[in-house]
Amino acid sequence: MQAVLSSEAKERLEWLDGVGFLGIDKPIEYGYQHFLDCCEEEKKALFRDLTRHHINMVRKAVSFRKRKTICLDIGIGGGHFIREMNRITDIETKGLDLNEYSIKWMNDNDYLSNRDVYDILTFWGTFDKLSEPLRYVKEYKPKFVAMSLPIFEYKEQVLSSPLLKIGERQWFFTKLGLIGEMSRQNFSLLSTSGDDGHKYGLHRHQSFVFASNTIVS
Repeated sequence: MQAVLSSEAKERLEWLDGVGFLGIDKPIEYGYQHFLDCCEEEKKALFRDLTRHHINMVRKAVSFRKRKTICLDIGIGGGHFIREMNRITDIETKGLDLNEYSIKWMNDNDYLSNRDVYDILTFWGTFDKLSEPLRYVKEYKPKFVAMSLPIFEYKEQVLSSPLLKIGERQWFFTKLGLIGEMSRQNFSLLSTSGDDGHKYGLHRHQSFVFASNTIVS
């Protein structure tokens, strides 16, 4: 099943307070070829630069913490972020994915999620593609949530965007809409990268780190 831009998507898009939702009956199912494509993409210098950028954002956010920090990457792609986090930081990082080939790779490398609670959740290009992304925040009770996703200025911009695709992206945010959504989960914006799209070639993408309001310094 291929994601396609259509008038149906435009008609079904719900929009309220800077948050858009496009419910779908059956999301795209990613298999072996998708895993291989992600692995190839992650060999590119630009992607590796982006991964280092994301790692630096996470490290800076948790730099004040004295105890060991555990991270869960949701939607691992080809696994480059997990490998690098475990290789160059002291933040133990596991992964969670629906793709059976990604799961096998994580199992073979001891990266498969094995905890009920994590200090950090990361969603690099996946938060807006999940039907209930906040379910993971409620379930794993993190102190920090980091993500990268397209940011829009208003509904009409979404409606004219090639990122509006049936079967792929389900959520659409303005910056204030995203901040408001996380605020309702008791998280505040800690840092943002600005425009990742300009530097790393990702259309409209920005990266964010949110911190739980329950953190005690």
